[in-house]
Amino acid sequence: MKAPPNNALWRRRSPAEQMLLCCTRLKFDARWQAAALSLALTVDWNEVLSVAVLHQVTPLVYRNLQTCPELAASVPDEVIVQFRQALALNMQKKSELGDALRGALAFFGARQIDLLLIKGTSLDVRLYEESWLTVSQDLDLVVLSRWEDLAEDARQWIRDANSATPLIDVQCESHADLVMNGLLPLDFDSMVSRSEPRQVQGHRALLMCPEDELLCACIQSFRKRYFRLKSLCEIAEFVNRHPDLDWESFASNAAKERCAGIVYVALLAASLTLGCDLPLDLRQRLGLSRPRAAALRFLIHRVSFCSLATLYVDRWFRGKQLGRSLMLPYASLSLGKIWRSFRIVSSQAVAAP
Repeated sequence: MKAPPNNALWRRRSPAEQMLLCCTRLKFDARWQAAALSLALTVDWNEVLSVAVLHQVTPLVYRNLQTCPELAASVPDEVIVQFRQALALNMQKKSELGDALRGALAFFGARQIDLLLIKGTSLDVRLYEESWLTVSQDLDLVVLSRWEDLAEDARQWIRDANSATPLIDVQCESHADLVMNGLLPLDFDSMVSRSEPRQVQGHRALLMCPEDELLCACIQSFRKRYFRLKSLCEIAEFVNRHPDLDWESFASNAAKERCAGIVYVALLAASLTLGCDLPLDLRQRLGLSRPRAAALRFLIHRVSFCSLATLYVDRWFRGKQLGRSLMLPYASLSLGKIWRSFRIVSSQAVAAP
């Protein structure tokens, strides 16, 4: 993109949210700095900070503010102090998570068992030059062995890891967050067969191929109601970093895994907010009908009325969460999955980060 977008989705945002859309990116170049400077005199910096914390992008936003001295000078001192404190805490957390990941890779590597890195743990390796630029609460790993085939010391390691500090969310053969507790029929065996070995923290690890990685990032965006800034950034940056992405294979797998609607919404939301180039025939590749794609685009713009600050604010009705921002996750599912997904989407799956 040669300039910040001028679409309805941007124009509905407050100056603070527009500032965040400018600053939530890895390449904060002159055009984005200019756009941010045009907002500096009208922005509520306390709102910028609070939404950045909620959406897990505080370190990245702070780093970008500091690269533009004129912009940084417009931020009140007390807000800068809170940004710095958040950065220091995140750097400490990332150091702990790095140590935990190194220990996990060493433990299973010594037993000739591969670990597949997924979700934020994998994207930290793929996207960010410094892991502290992104906020994570845990490590997400898949042990590529059946539980029944593991020795007792490995089983005990997994039990301990899932209640340790920092938390290591490690599961065998698959992962509940990606299959949505059975809602999505992801073929993990095929994903593993396409995975790529990498040296991470001095040890062997497996990463999904780029097409599968993007598919999983879209699923995570679904779980976070599509407009969490961290998810938007991950998708936009991933697409921009992989111009040679095999879109035909990606779309075919998305359709096969029955999540074409999820993928379409996640990619379009990222493109409209942060900017990434998508195939012009994305709808056709995903096998979506014109009416369904039009309905999803309409809902994306309707949900854009929701403030980023209130994305996870819901009302409770008979023990279920109800909120306008939940319309889009439900609509992106096939009709056969909507009723089954109600409890997952309204509570566990899209709970605030």
